[in-house]
Amino acid sequence: MKLRIKDNSIRFRLLRSEVQALAEEGRIESHTLLSISNPAGRLSYSIEHGSHYRVIMAEQDGLSIRVTAPTEDIVGWAKDNSAVGLYAEQVVYGGEMLQITIEKDFACIDRSDADNVDTFDNPNAKHC
Repeated sequence: MKLRIKDNSIRFRLLRSEVQALAEEGRIESHTLLSISNPAGRLSYSIEHGSHYRVIMAEQDGLSIRVTAPTEDIVGWAKDNSAVGLYAEQVVYGGEMLQITIEKDFACIDRSDADNVDTFDNPNAKHC
């Protein structure tokens, strides 16, 4: 799972296997180590779904970012091959808006096949 943070936006890009795992298991998580000496010094980021969630939301606790979503949103998106992503806005401190994006990771047109393993077919790629 890739995470991109820019200003007041967070974007997650998920490989095929991650989309499937999220839909079936209810949660996926990744970590980025940040410390040279402490294994707990890492940034964790996760997406989970449940029937008790009503909207897509993000929350932060220490070095952990968690996005939650309604099950029907995640499962419907995972099953729909034409659905690229899920998009939400959330009011945060000071009335600012946080943009939340969860997208399928498409194959890069200018990369090798090895770099595109487990990605979704890119709709912009030209087929012979």
